[in-house]
Amino acid sequence: ACSSTRLALDNVFATMAVACSGAEVFGVQEFAARYGAWPHQVEALEAALNHNLILNMPTGTGKTLVACMLLDALKQDHRLGLFVVNSRALVSQQASYISTHSLEGLAVHALGCDSIVSPNPDVIVGTAESLRVFLERGQVLPEQVSVVVLDEAHYAVGKHPYTELMHQLAANDPPPRVLGLTASFLHGALTNLEGQKEQLQQNLFGATLMAPDMQGTQTNRQFFSVPWQVNDVMNPTDIAICLEETESILKLVCSQFRLWDLQFTIDAEKSRTRGVLESLGRLGWYFFLYEGLMEVVRAKLVNKLSYADNLGAQDSVRTAIEHVPLVQGELARVASGCQVSGSEVTGKCRALVELMLRLLQQSDDQSIVFVERVSVAYPVARILASHLGCWVVHVCGVQAMDDASRKQALELFRKGEVRVLVATNSLEEGLDVPACRYVIRYDWFASTKSHVQGAGRARHPNAEIYYFENDPLAEHARCEIVDAVARGQGMAAHAATPSAAAGAAPVVLAAMSEASPTAQAMGTSMAYTPGVGSGHAWGEESTMWDFSCNASFRGMDCKCGARVRIASRSFGRGRKKKERTFCLEGPVQCPRFSEPLDARFVGVDPNTGMLQSSE
Repeated sequence: ACSSTRLALDNVFATMAVACSGAEVFGVQEFAARYGAWPHQVEALEAALNHNLILNMPTGTGKTLVACMLLDALKQDHRLGLFVVNSRALVSQQASYISTHSLEGLAVHALGCDSIVSPNPDVIVGTAESLRVFLERGQVLPEQVSVVVLDEAHYAVGKHPYTELMHQLAANDPPPRVLGLTASFLHGALTNLEGQKEQLQQNLFGATLMAPDMQGTQTNRQFFSVPWQVNDVMNPTDIAICLEETESILKLVCSQFRLWDLQFTIDAEKSRTRGVLESLGRLGWYFFLYEGLMEVVRAKLVNKLSYADNLGAQDSVRTAIEHVPLVQGELARVASGCQVSGSEVTGKCRALVELMLRLLQQSDDQSIVFVERVSVAYPVARILASHLGCWVVHVCGVQAMDDASRKQALELFRKGEVRVLVATNSLEEGLDVPACRYVIRYDWFASTKSHVQGAGRARHPNAEIYYFENDPLAEHARCEIVDAVARGQGMAAHAATPSAAAGAAPVVLAAMSEASPTAQAMGTSMAYTPGVGSGHAWGEESTMWDFSCNASFRGMDCKCGARVRIASRSFGRGRKKKERTFCLEGPVQCPRFSEPLDARFVGVDPNTGMLQSSE
């Protein structure tokens, strides 16, 4: 521990020091008792006062209170504390928490939040990038910083802004005290966990990772898999028709304005149309095209304006922003002649509607529906509102939604004026609503962190979490492995030492009754046919996107809606032999064309889809 910090701690606890041992050193217990702290929070505070610390505790167990107590304890140092969050949406929330729970009258300044401002702050709350700029401009000097709290500290790896900020502060001698808060230290794949933990500790100035024992502080959560009818989807031909209709509508509307920035941004966002159709069906496409698209376009343009570096570029973007309402008006006019039925949804979307109807009928508690993509968030909210007969709001990250709209939606949800919130995964961390009982994960997610953080949004004592794509049993098993490493027990210990042994609440994994009589299957097991089919007019090979699992692949498409996926590998001595495998998604016989076999596919085995060659 640095000498200046230790002197500050001596001053803080000099008046309350008693002849004691263990956790009572420096009067920590007496200090923490004023906050009503739990034993595990007292233990964490004592550790944070003595050395840099990464506090690994489940959501809802009081990590932020530990940070608040630490900031209060170090106020006597007459220097600054920095509280770093990963998104602008959480700046005001965490700043308000510190202001409310500080017993030392901490003056808090929230960067980018006009309602929480202090000319002489004790604590500055902001994103890593905004704080980095503050330091870079000399508005705050590194030597003024005595303590840094990093919310969601698992991000402090690689080239994340957290890491860049810590590099700036590392130049100070002595460096500030560091407290990292996380529900899961792992940010990435479930491989080399010890190495990933050590890297995180190194980036946070050699911090110790601590996963304290907890008793009686957590929510009892039940996890369910939601069944839905896999084959109840739009066929590729209907998808192709909708894509062509989208292209012609937007071309007609945009031809009236001829603004490059506007056209470019619309073109980028309309590429998400296929994912909306696959996930939600034609009704989702209707809400996306005619209502939701321009909301995202406007947010993208506003964000672009903030980075425009010359007057000409700024004027061009401003003009585009001014024309967004005009484009929206034209789309609304075109939409008035479009007939779409409320039943034109996929089986998966129908299962979501039926699940939400049941949850709303059985209790008055609040629900969050998490979706993977921005393009799906607004349509899902509109579909649910039209079927549930209640107000449903949606929130997205800073790139796709303006701050005012996001803040208003979150405030309505926190106050309980809205019972259902649809959110992208950017909000799965840090969104605290105690009355939220239900969390629904509509899309597939790839990390243990998402499992932990998403479930943590349900703070109700009898929380229920529903997965449409992931297997709760598999996710829980992965979580147990990460927890074991966090406790220093190694990967092999998770089977014998479940999280309940550390005081965590039991996790109940239950089978859900079918959402509807027709629900027969789970997951998105898309059927692929080996080969390239016949009659198709294949386009150029390019990188495409699988919206169901949020991953790219190499492939080609045909105007009939079919796509061919291409997998490649090299093998043999010197890896000179090449093998490509072609799999068809969609109709084998093209319903629109009768093209001869493409020369690129000569030699493809129709049974296996393989094509081998050598240099």
